[in-house]
Amino acid sequence: MKNVAIQTQCLIHQLPEDQPSPLGLICRACHARFRHDPPRGSCRGYWESQPVISDGDPCSVFALVWDDFQIRSLHPSTALDDLEREARQVLNAATR
Repeated sequence: MKNVAIQTQCLIHQLPEDQPSPLGLICRACHARFRHDPPRGSCRGYWESQPVISDGDPCSVFALVWDDFQIRSLHPSTALDDLEREARQVLNAATR
């Protein structure tokens, strides 16, 4: 199985998302916020847009929003395809 790393970037802090959290990878600034001042309210997540970055490659923005905090992450256009492919491989392995 090929291990594909999906590079995402926090749009709030302009940092790579490389810190583990219960929500998945987040940037170090968001990670610090979670430790020192956790967001309040329920968390809502949604795909926000499908912009094109400066080199012309399409990408997507995923937002996690609380009452007093938000995380907006830039995902490469292949992110959904990569996640779907990985999920199918896991499901196929489980049915063997």
